Amino acid sequence: MFAKGDLIYVPQSAVLYGMGQNSIYVNKKPSLALFINYAEEGFAKIVMNGEHWLVKKAEIYLNQGG
Repeated sequence: MFAKGDLIYVPQSAVLYGMGQNSIYVNKKPSLALFINYAEEGFAKIVMNGEHWLVKKAEIYLNQGG
């Protein structure tokens, strides 16, 4: 389970769905993002590169920094 503000890992090839702009983005390289909250039907709201996205919960992981 993620908490608001958690730093999360978004792997390469994760599919991100734009909020409000009706766009889809396939992540080209592993990235870090901020978790905002859970959305409907297995999705999470995140902020990556200054933009808000929806991503499937199964595609993101808590960043274990190390």
